[in-house]
Amino acid sequence: MSDSKPTSPSTLTQAGKYLIIVTAFLGWFFGGMHMAITGGSMRSAAKSLYIHAGGDVVTADDNASALKMLKGFDQNQDGNLSAREVPLAFFDKDTNSVLTADEIVVGNFNLKKSGVILTETELLKKFDADKNGTLSADENATAHDDDDGDGFLNKDEFALALLDTSGDGRLDADEAGLAHWRAPPDANDDGIVSRQELVDHAVETRQNNFAKRWSAFYVVAFLFGAALGGLVFGRIGDRYGRVKGMAASIFCYSGMSAVAYFVQTPEQMWVVRFLVCMGVGGMWPNGVALMSEAWAGASRPMLAGVIGTSANVGIFLTFMAFKMKDVTVDDWRWVMLLGAVPVVLGAVVLALVPESPRWLADQRAQDSGEPEEEPEEPPDPNQGEMFQRPLLWVTLVGILLATVPLLGGWGSSNWAQFWADEVGERINEPGLKADVGMARSLTGLIGSFLGGLVASLLGRRLSYFIISLVALGSAQYLFWNLAPGESGFLLWFSVLGFFSGIYFGWLPLFLPELFVTRIRSTGAGVCFNFGRIITALTVAGTAIFLEAFDNDYARIGQITSIIYLLGAIGICLMPKGVGGEIKD
Repeated sequence: MSDSKPTSPSTLTQAGKYLIIVTAFLGWFFGGMHMAITGGSMRSAAKSLYIHAGGDVVTADDNASALKMLKGFDQNQDGNLSAREVPLAFFDKDTNSVLTADEIVVGNFNLKKSGVILTETELLKKFDADKNGTLSADENATAHDDDDGDGFLNKDEFALALLDTSGDGRLDADEAGLAHWRAPPDANDDGIVSRQELVDHAVETRQNNFAKRWSAFYVVAFLFGAALGGLVFGRIGDRYGRVKGMAASIFCYSGMSAVAYFVQTPEQMWVVRFLVCMGVGGMWPNGVALMSEAWAGASRPMLAGVIGTSANVGIFLTFMAFKMKDVTVDDWRWVMLLGAVPVVLGAVVLALVPESPRWLADQRAQDSGEPEEEPEEPPDPNQGEMFQRPLLWVTLVGILLATVPLLGGWGSSNWAQFWADEVGERINEPGLKADVGMARSLTGLIGSFLGGLVASLLGRRLSYFIISLVALGSAQYLFWNLAPGESGFLLWFSVLGFFSGIYFGWLPLFLPELFVTRIRSTGAGVCFNFGRIITALTVAGTAIFLEAFDNDYARIGQITSIIYLLGAIGICLMPKGVGGEIKD
């Protein structure tokens, strides 16, 4: 009888335990790498695939746009736009042949498109011709001085000091011509925009708008895929073993990334990225279950920290790689091969990692017909139970608590990476998106590692409340006052990354505590995956209406980061008595 007794968790060797935690860490690490790939390379990939599919062919609308510009602003009828004509063509929104200060600031200079201020950093990007970080006498004559000494040029200062030679607060065509602007369509920088350059500009604008929409759709693919993957690969782990479930999820995201190298259309990429992200989502339930069962006596805050940190380490190192080698429209496919590297880890997991003794004990008990050493209630609860009394309110609040960091991260912070990508192209700093990604992930990994500890020291509810308010304040300050390329942006983005990262050490600690043992895994999974789905729907909606926001990423961040306020409210709505320590 003793020979048939299920294996105890203590029979795992110490080497086996450490192998489990190392491989689980690496599994989430590479999952984080794919999160960085989504934020750092999908815009370039979408644009490239669109061009490959015929997006570089000049359309009737492109020609019509060029002709409209020429007919409206080619005053001397020479078939080109001169230095005098260009500013009116591109920035005279009300077409009254006069440029107001508002039109100038918003149209050409202000990175935030706020129409309020022009920072000295923005002036340097525009007028520092020798790129030495300061304005020479000649350059300063163009940019002029900050009259009130507040560190900014407001609209009045800009118009009067820089361009308005008549002093009437407006720019006529002659004054605009004297500014010596080089509009984006002036490819050869000769101060004249030809009809062909206007057509090329229309094509480029169309390509960029397409890339913006599809890069957002790839984020949606990530979130939906991760949600479904958590369910599918979680079932595999329950039925065939945690190790096989974890290996299958790793093979999925690495193998599908290799397939992505060969895609030819944006639609094909969407399908492949969806499958990639299914694998990423499948790491969560199997890795958590395997680590928890193998390290039954370990500190749960410590395990939560490991779970939260590993993905951020992967994000940080991937953006470091992007910093060393920029991801462009021409060579984005190397990133897909990078994402295929973890296939080696999948083989290692399958060959060397020991199975969870608790899972093996359960299987042996079922095969022998003997009861488990520690009987459990029915192992496969009905998920509908989560949405029935008395659990309904707990489930709804749990979904809100899981949605807040996901939407805060993907719905606001991640837009900053696309924003940085766009600004980097405009100011000729291709590494800016990598800087932004590293700033967020470096402090995020520290925050996520400390998340479980913070929750234990301050209490689950108080810590979530404080984190939500600080994240809200950080995000609102960032998106209202700063922009990529400005001094202070990376600092404040790092602050936001730290506090938003704490959530991901908090979630794996608290979500399982909301539910009794019988439905603990199901309940935590339902909350987290519903959070992913809600976030995906929100991001998809934002992508669709991106042009309605005038591609204003700052405004998107201002609106979506309000979710942190709902988090502070939501934790106060959690019923008393819910959320207790789990005894191993």
